[in-house]
Amino acid sequence: MLASAETFSEYSRTKTNNGSICRVGIFKSDTDPQKAVVIKANKKSRITWKRVIQLHDKTYYQNRATHCIEAGGNYYILEQADTQSTKNTNQTILYIVKFTKRGIQKKVQPVYLPESLGKVWSLWVELDKDNFRLSDDRSHFILNGKFLTSSDASEIKAFSTDIKLF
Repeated sequence: MLASAETFSEYSRTKTNNGSICRVGIFKSDTDPQKAVVIKANKKSRITWKRVIQLHDKTYYQNRATHCIEAGGNYYILEQADTQSTKNTNQTILYIVKFTKRGIQKKVQPVYLPESLGKVWSLWVELDKDNFRLSDDRSHFILNGKFLTSSDASEIKAFSTDIKLF
């Protein structure tokens, strides 16, 4: 059986300090769950590398790359992974994935919210570029999003946290 064709759906595009472009989004097909992807292109928009971010837990359903930051010659991708295909049981888990300028994945760091916020059932970050950015001194990420304390979708709360650059 032939594999279904995958199409790229872009969530955001970031021009880096050296003029290259970091594009993030998903590969999707008619038959498989979506997969997070990051594409780096040169100044002329010619692709220099493309990477699929594998699920960090084999029981997860799908993931997406939603934001890209270039810092210190590395690319930091915000990945949002879904645990289930059904909305009422799904939890979204956040990761920051570090790639070198050559596209080698170096580190994956889960995002944890401060304990002062209480129990976190699911968390996510909307697409606005200000929701995942570097601090003014470029020493840490600032992450703004929303979270649930249970599977009850009426209990949405906002969060803002910072994560040290790694």
